[in-house]
Order: sequence, then structure tokens, then C-alpha cells
Amino acid sequence: MKHVLHIVESMGGGVLQYLLQVTRDLSNTRFHHTILYATRDVTPKKLDKLFPEHVNLVYLPMTNKINLINDWRSICDIYKWMKRRTPDIVHLHSSKAGFLGRIASVGISKRKVFYTPHGFSFLMNSENISKRAIYFLAEAVLSYFPGSFIACSKSEYQFSRYFNPFRRKYLVRNSIQLPSTPTAQRCRKRIVAVGRMDEQKNPQLFIRTIRKIRENQPDIEAFWIGDGKLREECVSLSRNIGAQVEFTGWLPHGKVMEYISSASIMLQTSRWEGLPFTMLEAFALGTPVVASDITAHRDIISDGIDGFLARDDVQFAEKSLGILTDTAIANRISEASMLTFQTNYHYGDFIRQLESIYES
Repeated sequence: MKHVLHIVESMGGGVLQYLLQVTRDLSNTRFHHTILYATRDVTPKKLDKLFPEHVNLVYLPMTNKINLINDWRSICDIYKWMKRRTPDIVHLHSSKAGFLGRIASVGISKRKVFYTPHGFSFLMNSENISKRAIYFLAEAVLSYFPGSFIACSKSEYQFSRYFNPFRRKYLVRNSIQLPSTPTAQRCRKRIVAVGRMDEQKNPQLFIRTIRKIRENQPDIEAFWIGDGKLREECVSLSRNIGAQVEFTGWLPHGKVMEYISSASIMLQTSRWEGLPFTMLEAFALGTPVVASDITAHRDIISDGIDGFLARDDVQFAEKSLGILTDTAIANRISEASMLTFQTNYHYGDFIRQLESIYES
């Protein structure tokens, strides 16, 4: 049995879902999983209850922000842990874990090291251009440290090719298990969004879009499912402009799927992404998606065919109204999105590819 060590600083959201799937469905007769993790505000309280019993969870302090002293301590702790426990495979998740883990892996021989950014940090367009340039340079330098790329999306794979040409690179697109049946009846005028309430997910754009849609369709229902540091600001904004968005906080996954499957539209307003699981869930359920026009969303959506891309609240509102007011458009997008999911995001392929890479 091979010991797989996962290192993750951002334990929550899509990275958490990725790890839940991998540790559950990669054969536990071949792989034993340990996760070194740090917590964020989006990390569930009872984390151990989510994972199978054969998964070993080890808390290790890591900070999201750059801090030379704390980062060096984390690198030393990771190095000591790997030296003592000798995992066969090390899989690093997110840019910060990739930074810490690749440095810590120097000098650790006979280890397969893999790195999945889940959205490169230099794509964070909420940061200024100089900081993003530093992040890009760091990725370029670290590509010569131990670690092959396992990209979770087509664009992430293309970006990885900018770096060390001698380093092996793999494309294993995120996927989810296809729900057997929709979990709730479709509501005619329900709009949802799912995610953390932070700069990346851009909930303010969702609120402004809902306000514009209400000018034409005042009786819509609008829900933001999730929580975060921008909640108070968003509640205030929604109240002040009359958007009437309901903020549900975090809900159990089954309940989230009910909201998505019952919605007329899901809006995805992120500024940057890896390959978002919530969009895959919407595609699997046939819920039409209008998403921000960023690289990661262009990986999934063919604009006007299986979803829509938008650049601002005006475009979001226009394309959402097209779906709400034209049943033919809504049905066409719904059918095309389900076909896209079934064709390109087969869950069995995702697991088999990852298993093959670990075994290779």
C-alpha cells in the first residue's frame, strides 16, 4: 500500500471537495492518505467527520499571506514530517501549499511530488500587477524544484507550460459524480450563487446584477449560498440598493444541490478560479449558468451554446433575462450543459487518471 501525503493550506471550498473525492474513491487497498492541513474561516468545524476512517488528518499551522518567519517554520515542519513518515507520494494543493511543499521536498529522495494549483495565485486580479508578477516569478522559479504539475483545468495546464519545460505535466480535469436525478423541481424565477463571500467570488457583482434584473422581473427570488468576511458589506449593499438577496450562510451539500437544481439560473461572478465544482454541479443538473468572462470559465462554457459569459452587471442582467423570459433559450442551454458535462467531465475518468499518475 502506498502512502499519499496531501498538503493543503486552503482547507475549504473546492479544494476540500477535491480531497473528499480523492480520499474516498481512490482504492483504499492501494493508497493510505494523510492530509497536512491549515484552517481558514471556510473550514468546516467537524472536519474529521467528513473523511473516511482510513484518512489521517494532521493539523499544521500555515498562513495564507506571505510571512517569512511563519513560512520558514511551516517548511521546516513539513520537511520533518516527510523525513519521519516517508510518504511515497506527496500531493500539494493550492499555490501556498505548492510554495511550502516544493521547498520542503528538496533533499527528500525517492518521493513522487505533485502540485495542483487549483487556480494560480498570479491570476488573482484583485491584487495589483506588481504582486501578481511576483507570484508568476515565484511559480517559474519553483517549477525547477521537486514536483510535477497536475492541472485541474485546460487553462491551468496551458499556464503550467510556461514554466520548466523539462517538468512533467498532467491534465486531470475536476469532476463530480453525476447525480442520478435532479434533487428538486425547477422554480421559474429563482437565481442562485454559491461560494465564499470574499474578493475572489465577487458577491457585490451578484447583488448589483440582481438589482438590474428586478427592474424587469421584480418577482424573482435570489439566494447567495455561503458566508465570509464580506457578509456584512453585502447585506448592507443589498438592502441599500433594493436587491433583496437572501443570504443563507453555509448549507449541507445536499441542500446546496437542491437550490442549484431548483434554480432557473446560477450566476458565477468570480474574478478568478481553477475549475469550480459548483459550475460542474449546475451543468450536471442542467441549470443554466451565466458566468464572468475569465479563463477558467471559458474552459467550461462555450458562450451562447451551453451557458453565457458576461463582463459586467449589465451583461449579466441581459443574459439572465434572456433565460428567464425565453423558455426555448432556457431549455436549449440546459440540455447543452448536461451534454457538455456528460461528454467532458466523466467522474470515473477523473479517478482513473489520478490513480494512474500516482502509480506511474
